[in-house]
Amino acid sequence: MHHALEALELGIIVLDSLGRIELCNRWVCERARLSTSVVGLDLAEAFGTAIDPRLLQASVEALARGRSSRLSHAFHPMPLPLFPLRGPAAERIHQAVDVLAVSRGENRQCVLQIRDMSETLRRESMLKQQSLQLAEELARLRQTQDELARQSLRFKEMARLAPVGLFETDMQGRLTYCNDRGLEMLGLDGPQDLGRNWTSALSAAAADALHQRWIAATESATRLNEEFHIARQGQEERWLRLEAGPIRDSAQAPVGFICTLMDVTDLQQRAQHHEYRANHDPLTGLPNRARFEQRLHAALAGAQRLDSHLAVVYLDLDGFKLINDQYGHAAGDVILQTVASRLRKHLRGDDMVARLGGDEFALLLLEAPQEQDLDYLLDKLSKAINMPISLPTTEANVRVHVGCSMGRALFPEHGQTLEDLLAHADRAMYEQKSSRKRTEG
Repeated sequence: MHHALEALELGIIVLDSLGRIELCNRWVCERARLSTSVVGLDLAEAFGTAIDPRLLQASVEALARGRSSRLSHAFHPMPLPLFPLRGPAAERIHQAVDVLAVSRGENRQCVLQIRDMSETLRRESMLKQQSLQLAEELARLRQTQDELARQSLRFKEMARLAPVGLFETDMQGRLTYCNDRGLEMLGLDGPQDLGRNWTSALSAAAADALHQRWIAATESATRLNEEFHIARQGQEERWLRLEAGPIRDSAQAPVGFICTLMDVTDLQQRAQHHEYRANHDPLTGLPNRARFEQRLHAALAGAQRLDSHLAVVYLDLDGFKLINDQYGHAAGDVILQTVASRLRKHLRGDDMVARLGGDEFALLLLEAPQEQDLDYLLDKLSKAINMPISLPTTEANVRVHVGCSMGRALFPEHGQTLEDLLAHADRAMYEQKSSRKRTEG
């Protein structure tokens, strides 16, 4: 694995549970101009004061609370003192850093994945520059009457070959020109749609969202940059990025807009995928601890504002370790997935079940039921979990049972804060587990 990490075209730094560097691959060492090993040092000792404090805080959060995060190159462009292998020694490279919390048994590690975003930024800059050049070219064509015919043919060919949608409107947003790519992206039929408002092909929600910003841009004759989605019947939803700039006449008065459209669906899907992975358990598909605490924090704010009630339930499986040890991790995975499915099945749509890690789950019950109804629900969940589970083993018809221990915390009776409720539910769960062991013993 060490050789594989050394061969990666991205930086990897692994921190142990105390925040000390366990591994720093060659990619990082070369770009950080490190002359000696940094293994055993913490980040501040290894990189000095040049490291972004927000990266230090993110690594502390990952180790202390198991919370993964990302330092985007858009907001934190150079968190580490990394430099290009060739070029000026004082010019840092732009970076995106994923701070990943990784659990190994009872210990937790933090893995930093660093990617060089310099080439991505260069490409984005190039695309924006190309769009700007097209807009400026169209403005010049309108101002040069003597060359109108030649310039018009030239522009039409450029627009036809452009990999982006390109269209022009008057100040009211009515289409005066649209290239083939733009017609396709907007779902328009052709030249017969000229004169329509360019947002007429969008959904009502998307059109309404853009309308006010478009009005503001026309009134101030400023550039407009927006992303929106467009969905047509029978087709996949697409995300488009709009860049619009004013066209001015010879007196510099705005007379319309030149607009470009880029399909950014892949970027949106990747962002959504990364967000999903950061907030969900990959085995069960349930929200993870970070997402659960985020949702609980929002629910508490709502409950305090509306003077309503909610309940938090911690759930720990009984007998899981014995089955996992006897039949292997594949069997343990089946148990966790089955329990997750059964819990989801018995909860209301607005309630939440999350996997905190290992064989621990948590429930968030909004508008918490009365004590008697809550007892009934938890008893129903316990019975559902205790139903037989078929295991994928070489032995025929292997069916096992697991039990569970539960601890509840009610807002506002058992606490006003997230920390108080979680601590109360955790104590209650372990008290039930200990009581059951004493009874069975």
